Amino acid sequence: MVLKGFDTWLYEEEYIDNNVLGRLRPPKAIRKVMETLSESEISRILASIERGTLIGYRNEAIVLLLLDTGLRCAELVGLWMDNLFLEDQCLKVIGKGQKERIVPFGDRTARALLRYMNLIPDIDGCTSVFLNRDGGPLTENAVKMVFERLAEKAGVPRLHIHLLRHTMATNYLLSGENPIKLQRILGHETLEMTRRYIDMVAVQLQVKEPKQSPVDRMHLKHQKFQANNNR
Repeated sequence: MVLKGFDTWLYEEEYIDNNVLGRLRPPKAIRKVMETLSESEISRILASIERGTLIGYRNEAIVLLLLDTGLRCAELVGLWMDNLFLEDQCLKVIGKGQKERIVPFGDRTARALLRYMNLIPDIDGCTSVFLNRDGGPLTENAVKMVFERLAEKAGVPRLHIHLLRHTMATNYLLSGENPIKLQRILGHETLEMTRRYIDMVAVQLQVKEPKQSPVDRMHLKHQKFQANNNR
């Protein structure tokens, strides 16, 4: 792209007669298939969390909340008490460009959040929901370290926080929910990114369907093979 731009500049400034590189098209970027976590892997991750402590309940609440809402890491650590509504089972997220959106979560996540919050000392509404051991707000680096430890302990080395976002989006669509609603929940500017999840779900559904082999559907009669000796 740099050479193409330079060649165009040379042509426009009349240093060269032909803009040869200007006709070249850049190669299409390879679009990688997005991975998701299996239910077995999720069960192992949750089982690896030591419950009964503030940190354990915090980590459990984080994992379930991410699987239920698809929050980004920055959105998770930026969640304030004032923006968490346990009774209504939803939260207000301050996303990219300081845009607000309302994101719902389910019963199990609500119970996990309540268990965690019951162990937190009395704090005001301007305090982060997820705290570190010293009572300060959890940082993005700290969350990444939490997931690194969970990945090792659960035996899921590919685990990272964004993988939970992919998993949430895929499971949401597999359950028959509306892609437009998913776009709003995830905070996507356009439907383009959401379409990647739609395509991925379509492939998964196709794989789960009974195999429709074109050959198997044919009523072919078996004929004995005869060698051609007239070569």
